[in-house]
Amino acid sequence: MDSINLLAREDEFKKLNKQLEKKSESLMKQIEQVLQKPDSYSEFTTPTKKHSCDMQKQLTPTRAHKETRNVKSKSKISNSVSEQQVSRLIDADGSNNNLNNGPQQITVASNSVRTVCDCCNVKSNDMEFLYAFVCVHVKDKLLPQSYAKDNITVEKVCKFLSSKIKLLQEKIDKLQSTISSKTTQCEAHLTRLADLENERMSLLNKNSNLRTTSIEMKAKCHSLQNRLEEKDKLYKEQRSVADTASNELKKFKTKVVGLEARCASHEDVIDNLKQQIETLKINEKEIRDSTRNLSSASQAKITKLEAHVNAQNKQIDRQTRLISNLRRQISLMSTSGALKVLEQEYCKLLDEI
Repeated sequence: MDSINLLAREDEFKKLNKQLEKKSESLMKQIEQVLQKPDSYSEFTTPTKKHSCDMQKQLTPTRAHKETRNVKSKSKISNSVSEQQVSRLIDADGSNNNLNNGPQQITVASNSVRTVCDCCNVKSNDMEFLYAFVCVHVKDKLLPQSYAKDNITVEKVCKFLSSKIKLLQEKIDKLQSTISSKTTQCEAHLTRLADLENERMSLLNKNSNLRTTSIEMKAKCHSLQNRLEEKDKLYKEQRSVADTASNELKKFKTKVVGLEARCASHEDVIDNLKQQIETLKINEKEIRDSTRNLSSASQAKITKLEAHVNAQNKQIDRQTRLISNLRRQISLMSTSGALKVLEQEYCKLLDEI
């Protein structure tokens, strides 16, 4: 179960990493698109000049005419300031200029040279800026309707742009904070993923080691199984041999019982015959004592009886030999039973192993 949980977590971390990569790629694409988007105000802005009060510029007739217009506009505001500027220009240029009491006009020679400072020029770009912004508003609809209904001024436009810049900056800060938090989370996830990867590799090593051990144990088990099958075969063979021997033993036991019964009957007969022989011997002695001179017929009977006794003795000897042989067979069968018991004990020992 632990390995399954680790694999599921690893899959989740991979999915989260893919989602973070996709989000980061989309954010980078959006940033690149915003950076590559052309500035709509660049068409209407005039190029700025570097501040340099030491620049020497040669005035052309058109530029001199423009400066006379600027001086006329300034003379309406203050006559004293215009007179001072005109006197300075006359002193600096060293040319013959006419000064009138009505609307003041200044004519400057086309080849005169004077020092001009860009910071002294009156910048009248407000109307151009408003015109450019209104054009952009007409194209892209930047301003809301509340601003569009009222008179559009530079202050309103600047306030609107500053508020919009603040909102964009806040959004950028939020995005930066989220990106930083996501990066920290991603780093934490990556560290966790590395730890899980190390654990997975350790588990894989353990699994491989366990597999090798299991393969070795399977090989050992297979060899033991083969040995056990061989022992079972030997046991079955010996069991069959023992069963045949036990059957033969039972047969021999039945034969021995029958022979013992016959031997007992023969022993009874032998005892009877011995008693008869003894009686006959006693009778013979009595007859010999009583009658020394026996007839040939009585001697023939005696010889017959002696021959019969000898035959009975031979038969007794044969029966004794047969009894000894049967006893030997019984001892052999008892030894086979002992061998069977030893075989059973050996099989038990093999089963315990």
